[in-house]
Amino acid sequence: MRYKGTAADVAILLWRLMMRTLASFSFKKLDINANIGMEKPESVGFAYGVAEAVKVFFRNKKVAVKLKPDYKSTENYLYGEMDFKVRFHIYKFIKNMMMFGYEALWRKNLRNTLWSLIKNSLTKK
Repeated sequence: MRYKGTAADVAILLWRLMMRTLASFSFKKLDINANIGMEKPESVGFAYGVAEAVKVFFRNKKVAVKLKPDYKSTENYLYGEMDFKVRFHIYKFIKNMMMFGYEALWRKNLRNTLWSLIKNSLTKK
């Protein structure tokens, strides 16, 4: 019985592709001014706390996030402005895609699946 691969293998591969593609970009500037309101004040506090925790990861970058919580809101809303500049690094993209290809071809489960598909397609001619 041959191994045909699983959905988890494909999902992991797609996740790595997305993460490696995002690693090819860098933020030059990110400014966010937002107002947030929810029906439950504890939900607003949680969302505000999560945003503050995420801001710690961007301490050394040119990132400015300003949130204005509305604890007395009777409806859920999030509105504001966002201004950003990104830089695309082609050398990082090429390196990341080469590493992605290496991972895709040399992981045992995916390799067995890919090689069997290639062999079957070549022998059917």
